[in-house]
Amino acid sequence: WDTMPGAKKYRVRYRVQGTTPWAKDVAYAGRTKLWLTGLNPATTYEWQAKTVCEYSPTASGTRWSGTQTFTTGLNPQRIKFSENKDVNEIELSIYPNPNNGSFNFELFNNGKVNGQIQVFDVVGKLVYQENIQSESGVVKKQIDLNVDAQGIYFLKFSNGDFIQNERIIIQ
Repeated sequence: WDTMPGAKKYRVRYRVQGTTPWAKDVAYAGRTKLWLTGLNPATTYEWQAKTVCEYSPTASGTRWSGTQTFTTGLNPQRIKFSENKDVNEIELSIYPNPNNGSFNFELFNNGKVNGQIQVFDVVGKLVYQENIQSESGVVKKQIDLNVDAQGIYFLKFSNGDFIQNERIIIQ
């Protein structure tokens, strides 16, 4: 994709072609590539991207781009995207980011929510975990990680059909 004026981040979603659940990741402003690991060999994936121009609980960004595809090799190491409307989906916001270990988590969905929040440090150690439920499809909560180390952490939200990963910077 091309960089966009005013962009704070780019959301990217991808999945095995023709399947339902999207996995999500984020590339922050100024980046036009996203590296993925853990993909299946010799498999066609579809992906979309969109631009988010502000950090706020209601910032949903632009519409998803048209669907693009790529196929992994027989022994993929890493895959990178470089460019590219539709579905009702879960929207997740984390703010402020960067933060001091305390941040807001907001999730909006058209139906009820039944999922799990996990936060991992940079070496993969689980530092926070919580199961969440909401009949209204809206979850708003403040999370305090109570960690001493500054640095990059990874938040993973998952339910049976959806996975989204976000990077959190603690200063």
